Amino acid sequence: MRALEVVELTGAPHVASLPADPVYWRRAVTVGLRVPREDLTPRLDERVERMWADGIVAEVEGLLPAGIERGITASRAIGYAQALGELHGTLTRAEAIESTQQLTRRYARRQVSWFKRYPTEWIEADSPDRVEQALRHIGAPSADSSAALPAV
Repeated sequence: MRALEVVELTGAPHVASLPADPVYWRRAVTVGLRVPREDLTPRLDERVERMWADGIVAEVEGLLPAGIERGITASRAIGYAQALGELHGTLTRAEAIESTQQLTRRYARRQVSWFKRYPTEWIEADSPDRVEQALRHIGAPSADSSAALPAV
């Protein structure tokens, strides 16, 4: 609403954007797991197929009486929107799955781009010592150290 008011009052376009450099309100460390794209893409596609196998369409159908279609966010969420399309007959099951897979892959690419703004320690997801690497990066005691766990 405020953005519309600014445009109306000033006649100038309102551009909402993130600052050029991240602004932290407290110390932050970012650690990410890197998966090669040739491994990630099939995993993402399989995840979508599991969503359908596990009953996302029934889940969405159960949310219809609660008003999922009136909501702004949930009805447009990747997977939910396509399940709604299947329920309404605008998408076949195969089309709904394919569309969800495509959107999921696009979202994953956007996430990678988003992280480029932040200093991130990337660790190979299949590295056997990935937990140790992450702990070293954040300055935490080793996972093997008894100091890593508080006494109970």
